[in-house]
Amino acid sequence: MKRRLAKSVPPAFFFDDYHEQAGMLKEQVELLALVRDARISSAQLRAILELSPEARQAIVSLVEATARDDPRRNRGEQGETA
Repeated sequence: MKRRLAKSVPPAFFFDDYHEQAGMLKEQVELLALVRDARISSAQLRAILELSPEARQAIVSLVEATARDDPRRNRGEQGETA
C-alpha cells in the first residue's frame, strides 16, 4: 500500500508575525532579482558592502545623479507624460 504524505504548513504559520516575515522574504527575493537583472556580481556587491558608510553614500549619490542625467531614462519619462 502506498503511503500518502500529508501536505504541511511551515510551523511559523501559526505565529502572529508569519505574514510579516513572508512579506520581508518577498522583498528580499525582489531585491535579489533586481541585483541579478542589473548584472551586479557577488564580488562587486561584496566590495561595495566592505566600504565605509561614507563611501557607500558617495556611490549612491553618483548612481542617483547618473540616473537623473541618463538620456534613455529621460526619454522614457517624457514619453509617459506626453
